[in-house]
Amino acid sequence: MQLKGPFKLSERNLYFVPSKPGVYVIGNPEGRVIYVGESDGDLADRLRAHVSGSAAQGSQFWYWDTWSKQEAADLSEDLKRKYITSADAVAR
Repeated sequence: MQLKGPFKLSERNLYFVPSKPGVYVIGNPEGRVIYVGESDGDLADRLRAHVSGSAAQGSQFWYWDTWSKQEAADLSEDLKRKYITSADAVAR
């Protein structure tokens, strides 16, 4: 499992993201983590849901493809603890 990115959050950049379980992090234009998500099946499809949103303007993403759904879930929890504070969660 290796970190890939950063990439600009755009449809064109999703062509290279694999269709397998994984975890992704979306950052604002300054690189601050604003969202940690996981996919238990198709990582590219999951990221595609974020491309059309207004928050996608200028956003970037990183991802890890994983071997299993459980590995994705474990990594996602670790990253949420590291990057998402309780104040961020309340603001959502």
